[in-house]
Amino acid sequence: MSRANPGLDRRTFLRALGCGGCAVAGALSIGGCTVAEVFGVTAGGELAFDLAEPRFAALGNVGGTVAVEVAGRPILLIRAGAERLVALNRMCTHVQCDMNPDGGSGRWDGQKLICTCHDSHFDADGKVLQGPATRDLTTYTVRFDTASGQGTLIVGDAPEPVIEDPTPPEFRDLTNPFAADDADALAAGEQLWAQCSGCHGVAGEGTSFLDPVPTPFNTDSSGYSDGYLFWRVRTGGEGGPPNTAMPAYSVDQLDDEQLWQVITYLRSLGQ
Repeated sequence: MSRANPGLDRRTFLRALGCGGCAVAGALSIGGCTVAEVFGVTAGGELAFDLAEPRFAALGNVGGTVAVEVAGRPILLIRAGAERLVALNRMCTHVQCDMNPDGGSGRWDGQKLICTCHDSHFDADGKVLQGPATRDLTTYTVRFDTASGQGTLIVGDAPEPVIEDPTPPEFRDLTNPFAADDADALAAGEQLWAQCSGCHGVAGEGTSFLDPVPTPFNTDSSGYSDGYLFWRVRTGGEGGPPNTAMPAYSVDQLDDEQLWQVITYLRSLGQ
């Protein structure tokens, strides 16, 4: 499966983002913060930072990273060199995995940002080095004084690109009939997960022997819509995003009730 609902309508994107500490006036209210728009926003913003603060201390070392949100944008600050600090939109342009190395699906290896969902690579300028991603990451201006360790991250007023929902219309509005804490559904889903664990890991931790790398599910899965997950399991690589090894599960292999049970269990792995 692909990571983090690439459907990413504004509401789903905000749920995946977690709204950590943001407060931008608008109509939507998710997770205690309000954001008018995410994709298509025109408001810019700035974030002053100081490496002497514990929050930004990791940037004191080359290779250190810190995830922040500014004006609704999920950004990764990277100390790419002794004299260089860069800021990239941390959502992979393949299927919008959050490439936050701290609990997300990303890794900075000193030269490139790697999406651990499907192994897309981006350089420090946000350029695609390796697919399946084909679009570069958005970059932001950073003014950084190495002597003082102080700087400013600047987000302009240009709109972010709109990410289209790849979920076919017939699947988009599907909702799981089982509650997240339905004990019977969880137990049944755990049994059925044996069919998935060979690729996605017994505890949803993922595996690395396939190319592309199967999606791990031992982190927050709230960014996936029910319809997206149902679609991906039911149709697999045949109808899903490109560059995936996900097999399709027909109704003869998993009927609809069983498929929803698997999804119920899948969501529990990241809790």
